[in-house]
Amino acid sequence: MKNCVIAFEQASQTEALRRSEKLKSALLDAVTHDIRTPLTSIKASVTTLISELKREISLDERSKYEMLLVIDEECNRLNNYTEKLIELARIEAGDLRLYRRWKALDEIINTAVENSKQILINHKLNVKLSEELPAVLVDSHAIAEVIYLLIDNAVKYSPEQSLIMITASAINDAVEIMVEDEGIGIPVEFREKVFDKFFRVNEGGARKGVGMGLAIAKSLIEAHGDSIRIEDTKKRKGTRFVIRLPIGDN
Repeated sequence: MKNCVIAFEQASQTEALRRSEKLKSALLDAVTHDIRTPLTSIKASVTTLISELKREISLDERSKYEMLLVIDEECNRLNNYTEKLIELARIEAGDLRLYRRWKALDEIINTAVENSKQILINHKLNVKLSEELPAVLVDSHAIAEVIYLLIDNAVKYSPEQSLIMITASAINDAVEIMVEDEGIGIPVEFREKVFDKFFRVNEGGARKGVGMGLAIAKSLIEAHGDSIRIEDTKKRKGTRFVIRLPIGDN
């Protein structure tokens, strides 16, 4: 019996070590790409602008403006990556605190949509909410962030000018929020893996996002004791994320 216990503990330690090494590898790969790429763009733009100031080259005003835009956009990208990395580290460390209050669901969704205006510039958005949606006992900021992260994911993996839909309805003792896009979709075999830290589906060699948004979304939902899943869309293309929140007693 003792030998069995020792064997089990050794197997558990081996599995934990394997997962740790896999996570380290994924983290190194993500950091290498998502930090080096914007830094390279920033460095190139800054070097060119310095050369122009030294009068080693000549640039028109339009070119200088475009380079400053590149620097601004890549700095925003780095800031976004850093914020997600910090939030994921807090969740992993068990430092996530939820402040649950009764809140109207339509207000939470409207907050997420308002926060998403900038990233939705090149997409169409359709929000359809059932009448008289019940209030939910949640951390409204956390749920709004989850919806924002799903919108952000839809933007990254769907064509410009395509439609993103948000719907919400009460089903028995819960409410379900759906965020659906018309993008490349997620193969069935990857539908669990997409919630893993730093996992990204490569479509045609393209790497989008930082591979943390869906991991954060799932962690925030599960911290509430709720669930998030992926379903097929009616058109059999794109992706539909479904968040299920129990209603409880109000």
